[in-house]
Amino acid sequence: MNSKIWLGLVVLVIVAGGGFYLWQQQGTQSARENQTFVLKESAQSGYFSRDGKVYYGGIGGSDNPNALLVSEADILSFRIIESELQASQWGKDKNHVYLKNIVITGADPATFSVFLINETGPLGGEYGRDRNGFYDEQGNRITDSQKAAQLEAKFQQTALPQ
Repeated sequence: MNSKIWLGLVVLVIVAGGGFYLWQQQGTQSARENQTFVLKESAQSGYFSRDGKVYYGGIGGSDNPNALLVSEADILSFRIIESELQASQWGKDKNHVYLKNIVITGADPATFSVFLINETGPLGGEYGRDRNGFYDEQGNRITDSQKAAQLEAKFQQTALPQ
């Protein structure tokens, strides 16, 4: 083949690649503008999306007229943290962990999980856990070392094998 044909093929590949890149970017922008499909509402979640934003509506979900906007949530990375309770109150994205619509200060989204201690008494309830420690049902970091040690022991008993 002569050099003109090779040059034509190279130009064609560059133009086609550039066109694909622009098409992909347009699709990403379109996805950001219409996010209703990213966060699917389920019976196990109080979270839902509408108009490109994340909301927490509790058990009523999107039917709750008093649903709370999760204003700092990144909809593209937002995920519901599974819970054993009827409607999960916990969510996270690449930047934050949320309890309903509140950012849990200092919580690490990469290592955060939720577990339930299903018993009566002072330790009974749902807790969050990350590499920094434990969080109570109001999202407060547990600083009492004795309680944290008790929670760690309970967590180890309830943790599923990886």
